[in-house]
Amino acid sequence: MSRAAPRVSAKALCLRITDKLDAKNTTWDSDFVTQATQKLLDEFEALPDRDRSELIAELARRVALAPHDLPQDDDLVAAADRLFTELDRREQPE
Repeated sequence: MSRAAPRVSAKALCLRITDKLDAKNTTWDSDFVTQATQKLLDEFEALPDRDRSELIAELARRVALAPHDLPQDDDLVAAADRLFTELDRREQPE
């Protein structure tokens, strides 16, 4: 009998968190996204695998073709600070 692979959220995929790395951290619950963004992420996770793959491909295509500036150093530092603060919070014993 084959076991189905556990579903991993889009946020977890971005952080490369999978069942092989840490089975208890298969999602990324961040306080740094808006409610609208969280709703979209939840809806994305509910899609069948084929639809999720199509959506990822289309989003990647649009991002690649969209005009955008490179992030400023301050923006990168702020994003890293938020990420590491969240990771530190998760590592604290409950």
